[in-house]
Amino acid sequence: MPVPIINKTSWKIFVTVHMQKHQYSLQPTSSPTDESTSSSLLCNNKPTGITLSGCVLEHVHVYSNKTLLILSDGVVFEEQLHLYLLDLDNTILDTARISAPYCDGIFHLSSDSTANTCHFLFIGNGLWHITILDRYQWRRPFSEPYGVHRQWGWRQAFSVSYNNMK
Repeated sequence: MPVPIINKTSWKIFVTVHMQKHQYSLQPTSSPTDESTSSSLLCNNKPTGITLSGCVLEHVHVYSNKTLLILSDGVVFEEQLHLYLLDLDNTILDTARISAPYCDGIFHLSSDSTANTCHFLFIGNGLWHITILDRYQWRRPFSEPYGVHRQWGWRQAFSVSYNNMK
């Protein structure tokens, strides 16, 4: 029996369907009295072996073969969001955290998100944008908006921007 040839178009469709079959959930690993919260990531109710900061899965945004997870600490006025970008194998491609001292933030997803961009309100009087990039891009450390924290590095798999609405 001949092996079917998969062209690029059908591969993209397969990847999209495959990603939609992934259902992510969290299992808290820290007690409610701990200062920092952490959770184990479950994919289709199976442990992935990945521990993430945060205990509430606020939003999942799928683009191409990547999944953006937005987590909070479960506080009524969240003071930080944890951002994780995963590939099909649940490997973490990029991470960031949005927080600012003495600022209260309540996560609210905007309805005008696009295929590769997620828009939301959080800290400040503006709209936050996370754009999932098709491939790694060069990043200057300390060049992102106030409140965005990343590990030291020169590349990014998603970009974070902020537009003040005042």
